[in-house]
Amino acid sequence: MLIFGDISKRDENQLFILFLTFLVFFFSLTILQSNKSQAYHSYQQIEFEHVNTRLFANLYHPSKDIEFQDKKPLIIYVHGLGNDRNFDLHFPIELVKRGFFVATLDYHGHGQSGGTMFDLNPDTGNLAIYEDVSKLLDKIETLPIYSSSINSSQIGLVGHSLGGAIVLMTSILDERINTTVALAPLVSHNVLYHPHFENNLPVDYLNKSNTQNLLLMAHKDDGLLDYRKHAVVAYNLTNSTLSLYEGPMIGGAHLMINSNIITDMISWIEINFFGFVNGPITISFMFNYALLGISFSLLFGIIFLIISLSSNFFSFETIKIERIALRYKENYSTKDKVLRLSWILLACITFIGIWTFFSNVFRLAGIFYGSFALLVIYSVLYLALHFKNRASEDTLEFGLKHKLKSRLTQELKTNYIMYGILASGIFQGFYVVFTVSYPFAFVWPSNLQSIIMGFTIIPIFLAMELFYRSIIYPLLNFIDSERTKTKIIIALSILIQISIIYFNRIWVFLPSLLMTYLAFISVLILNTLIYEKNKAMTIRLIFSVDILFFFFGSAITTIFGIDIAIYALL
Repeated sequence: MLIFGDISKRDENQLFILFLTFLVFFFSLTILQSNKSQAYHSYQQIEFEHVNTRLFANLYHPSKDIEFQDKKPLIIYVHGLGNDRNFDLHFPIELVKRGFFVATLDYHGHGQSGGTMFDLNPDTGNLAIYEDVSKLLDKIETLPIYSSSINSSQIGLVGHSLGGAIVLMTSILDERINTTVALAPLVSHNVLYHPHFENNLPVDYLNKSNTQNLLLMAHKDDGLLDYRKHAVVAYNLTNSTLSLYEGPMIGGAHLMINSNIITDMISWIEINFFGFVNGPITISFMFNYALLGISFSLLFGIIFLIISLSSNFFSFETIKIERIALRYKENYSTKDKVLRLSWILLACITFIGIWTFFSNVFRLAGIFYGSFALLVIYSVLYLALHFKNRASEDTLEFGLKHKLKSRLTQELKTNYIMYGILASGIFQGFYVVFTVSYPFAFVWPSNLQSIIMGFTIIPIFLAMELFYRSIIYPLLNFIDSERTKTKIIIALSILIQISIIYFNRIWVFLPSLLMTYLAFISVLILNTLIYEKNKAMTIRLIFSVDILFFFFGSAITTIFGIDIAIYALL
């Protein structure tokens, strides 16, 4: 404890909690790594070019040998619309546990890859996404591991939803594919409304001569892609096998996440590759996800505590903030407290309502329109209150200039800027190290355009920050304890963000955007802790914008690329 000098009792408790959290985190991480080693001993990130776009994939190297043959099969897994190779792991991990090499791909307009799902290859006239898998296979064939360890006669594809359409088209266009599994596949029209998909979906190409060793899997209650209009249509057109399922599924019928489905898929692939099922099939993806959830929760707890404790290395002067409304009083009656609580409830409902309305009406642009609307409302209220409360001898111009100059003088100090940079470095450093060591939930802006567009998060951040610091916080002035105020604002921020996620759940199936929402929760919690110790906006701005652009820049390309498709589907 001496390394922190003279610290408070609260900081001593945080140090003890940090120590315990580290112990539990490393225990959880050890189990996670041990479980991972049962499936694969390493993975490599693959980069390649297609249609002037850089694409990314992961290639998992299995730790299990196949006793009766030297070389191992290769399965390429293609995720669904809006997903990401570093989130959709249940199918790939269960396949690599069987001794298969497994590649997971971010095709055009998804995950870390650039471009959009509507891009065409000008040389062939094909949709780029229909050729991405073949280009990945071309790249894998140049790797030393391919000639030494991969059986070129045992190459299979597994695709889900839009990924199902991609693997169906790839199996038609690429003769190297030996077996294909399409889970809840997109097959027919009237789903994706774009000129490049007109007369250009699997239903327009499938026939009995170009689809060998094909398994179609679908759920009878799929509300997104009706099995009768897609899987059954493909079955009637082809020489294939159709498996239909009923009953509850994790995450809903369309996701097809179920142990029986994965078992059937593995059995079918191994029978086609080997002629038999190679031993008992044990499904453990839920155990993996549970461990990952625990590890991530502990990781963020560690980040919070380290950032909070690191403030002891800096000397801060408390910034005095004068409010032009809701001025502090010495005593508050019961009526005052009830009135303030009522205003807090009304403010929260209004905030969620504005955000939800704009997002649902204007789609992607609504995220920005909602934040601008809130900023305009704040500005109008501020100016109205300023006019009302200004002293008779002051002018509006002098008052605003004076306050701005005074605040900048207090804020623009080296230690404030350095602490903001340190806090963001701690957050990103821990997150990146964890997600690189275990390829799950890794996000990264794919290009300079994504990085620049990531900074469009600033008005959204300002709208949220002003809501909690300039509206909610002053309404809590009847509470003496700063710690109690902090707890209330943290609870409110979590509740409000979860509500926004729920009411805007049309976007939630985009993992990278969901991570941005979760990053917002983390940033709001940390900013509340920072605000309790010091009211400096500089620290919160540097820390928050740096973190949020990192996550939002990773999501923005995918969002823009499939904005139309999302609403067509839903």
